[in-house]
Amino acid sequence: MKQSKIYYHSISVKMKHTRYIFSVVLLVALSATGAKAQDTLATRNVTVQREYKPVIQDAGKISFSPNILELKVEKIEAEVHRF
Repeated sequence: MKQSKIYYHSISVKMKHTRYIFSVVLLVALSATGAKAQDTLATRNVTVQREYKPVIQDAGKISFSPNILELKVEKIEAEVHRF
């Protein structure tokens, strides 16, 4: 009985080590892939020939007068009933 417990314990420890080693290898592989992707970025050198000077044009006033419609309102007498 004792021997079987030790045997299962050693398998469990081996599985833990295998998982740990697999995780480390996977992490290293992903890190190497990420580093390689950063190296492929294109870099450009830009030479500035003159400074940027923004120009703001004067705004023109838009004259607009809307057509206002006169509403015809008819007053209705209210009927009041006393009881």
